[in-house]
Amino acid sequence: MQGRKIRELRKNKNLTLKELAVQTGLSSSLLFQIERDLVDPTVTTFWKICGIIKAIAFRGHACDDAVFFCRILRLC
Repeated sequence: MQGRKIRELRKNKNLTLKELAVQTGLSSSLLFQIERDLVDPTVTTFWKICGIIKAIAFRGHACDDAVFFCRILRLC
């Protein structure tokens, strides 16, 4: 789910996968897999991507348990 939003935001910033890879220090093949929801990024990887595409990553918890989730929103 988040991969599609990452891809949309990257394209809106006119960044290629290769450019995002260089800026984040991640491989373009990993970014490709993340954007297509083939793999889930680690929290560190997710924050690196959000920092480059200027997105806000929210960390919240579902109900009363300690399970955390991340959600991407555009900056206004």
